[in-house]
Amino acid sequence: MPLDPAAPPDSERLAPVHRLLVLAEQYPEVYRILVGRSTGGMVLRSTRDLVERLLTEQMAGRLEVAEQDFAATIAFLSWGVVGMQAAIADSGGALTARRAYDIVAGLLAPAEP
Repeated sequence: MPLDPAAPPDSERLAPVHRLLVLAEQYPEVYRILVGRSTGGMVLRSTRDLVERLLTEQMAGRLEVAEQDFAATIAFLSWGVVGMQAAIADSGGALTARRAYDIVAGLLAPAEP
């Protein structure tokens, strides 16, 4: 994948999420099949399982959650990523990977005191 000047730096804790969202932007026709509105449950769950495995590998050491909460956090995040991939693929280019990433990062940002 070519470097995207809009991509967050690899050091950013959610950078792996951006990479997964970029795939939906680059290949919307594929992602409409994998996660779109008419996708069957088996395909959708298989895609989510793949995203979960990738996030488990890539997010280790990046998330500030207790060790016992890591798996549940990744499961939640994987469903969110798949949902955003569907939104990107179905948007006809209106929703970019960077905008979707900013939405996810904003939702997961630590609350300010």
